[in-house]
Amino acid sequence: MFSACRRVRLQNASDKLKIGLDKKDTIKNYSKILERIDRPREKNSRVAQDYRIEVTADANKNNAIRLDWQRESQSDQKNQFCGVYCLRTNIPDWSEGQL
Repeated sequence: MFSACRRVRLQNASDKLKIGLDKKDTIKNYSKILERIDRPREKNSRVAQDYRIEVTADANKNNAIRLDWQRESQSDQKNQFCGVYCLRTNIPDWSEGQL
């Protein structure tokens, strides 16, 4: 549930910036767009690993002209054993069920 909510937040932030590139009186500075895209990525770092976000700049690297994002199927950075715990005990006569 939480990951779905965070996924939506990241997508909304990306879409908002993408729409703003075509509107008048919105932020288009390349470095500012990178900062604004990094904020939701930092807040939602687990979900952000699954997204590839590209910002294309103009020839002078002053203004952003395009923002593309794509959700990737599975991130290589994610730990495959996320949520798996190893229990260690000094009681040898307990079975797996009792642990």
